[in-house]
Amino acid sequence: MTTDMKQCDYTGGSVYYRMAGPGDGLAIVFIHGSGGDSRLYFQQMQYFSGSYRVIAVDLPGHGKSVVEADPVLEDYACAVEAVIDNEKIDSCVLVGHSMGGGVILELYRRIPRKIAALVFISTAAALPVSDVVFDLAEKDYVTFCQFLVKLSYSKNAPQMFRDLALKELTSIDKNIIINDFRICSKFNYEEMLPGIACPALVISNRGDKMVPAGISEALKDGIPGAEIALYDTDGHMAYLEQHEAVNRDIDQFIRDSVIRRVNT
Repeated sequence: MTTDMKQCDYTGGSVYYRMAGPGDGLAIVFIHGSGGDSRLYFQQMQYFSGSYRVIAVDLPGHGKSVVEADPVLEDYACAVEAVIDNEKIDSCVLVGHSMGGGVILELYRRIPRKIAALVFISTAAALPVSDVVFDLAEKDYVTFCQFLVKLSYSKNAPQMFRDLALKELTSIDKNIIINDFRICSKFNYEEMLPGIACPALVISNRGDKMVPAGISEALKDGIPGAEIALYDTDGHMAYLEQHEAVNRDIDQFIRDSVIRRVNT
């Protein structure tokens, strides 16, 4: 697999993204969650690039995408929309993990005609965040990062995953992470869900302590005709730890709900 790192401008600056696969046809655009970046989707880039144009975005302030002021959710959506425009994409499947679920809902609100389907991983239409989280992040950022890693990965996750995640989190400007959690605490797209007219798939781990499966199920119930894949495991990073099942389920969903729909 050959992956290109590309860049384009949006109203807030420059956004970087990784791209692989054929340069035309249906595109799959992956949006990471709080404190992440496009590198986390390496297993999806590899799996899907044989059949689709695959793009993973560094949201402003993450990865290589620099930002000067604290972004809001609309800035993240604006940056991804700029990537879609830059690549002249007419139809795409949006995949959002955790905070990225809010980003893809905002993108659907903005450009519904370009969205062939929505895939939500470990997320919901609203993500309440306790004030305790913000207090801990401000007072003891290292302990906060350790807490995030503990909640994010399953009890069976390789220690290497945990160590790398902690290293990455502690190397990021804490203001970016805190701002991401502030964004999560503010967005709410529940009222928009009944109007979503494209196919949607929700993926969740039953034991996810970061985003409980119950609110992911509520997301599924709120979108007409939406499907759900629930895995009997814990952890918040399904697309990393259960990547084979996640890739298979997304692939089948696209074939059944998007490609077959276009061909009939």
